[in-house]
Amino acid sequence: GNKLNIDNEEIEMPAEDTFWLMLYLIDNAILRIYASLDKIAQMVRCYLEHPNNGGHLEIIAKCGCKDPMTEKNCTFGSLLKYLLSDKKRNKEIMNNLKMLDGNKSIHDLRPFRNSFTHRRHELDQTVGLDPRISTNMSEDGTVSTFFKFGCTLPSVNWFRIEIVNANNAIVECVETIGSIIFPRDYRIIAKNVKET
Repeated sequence: GNKLNIDNEEIEMPAEDTFWLMLYLIDNAILRIYASLDKIAQMVRCYLEHPNNGGHLEIIAKCGCKDPMTEKNCTFGSLLKYLLSDKKRNKEIMNNLKMLDGNKSIHDLRPFRNSFTHRRHELDQTVGLDPRISTNMSEDGTVSTFFKFGCTLPSVNWFRIEIVNANNAIVECVETIGSIIFPRDYRIIAKNVKET
């Protein structure tokens, strides 16, 4: 519905304030989803770089150059790219990361994450006209410029559904990978240390 409830109690606020609150919540949820992907990558990197799990990982640049993967340069995308090139690593981890990357909601929210982070926030329509501009050059050298005023944005409900689905995909992936990285039957045996 169009009502805002906290602890089953309706909160009344002007429509403009509701808009800004919804914008904040959508923005925050989307940014946290993609931050979670990078946290998953760090967790998997730590596990895989142990000598028992394959050891050294690398970043593969577009030019084909390779650098050691570290905490500072490991992202979800860079880790997945490396794992797809290294067929000796844990297949179940790789397949779960690949499945998470291909999740429809993760995929559909990515352009909004990128625009929120790197460009003008598409949901913020308060700054007036801001046409989308594209140009094409024909073979004879004629340049055509196209202006599109206004754009159709998904509804708040669409964002809510996609955010919930993306979150569920992340939880499912972490549960599966977590059972590999942190097995329940793993025991640490500490030797008795005598106090002196």
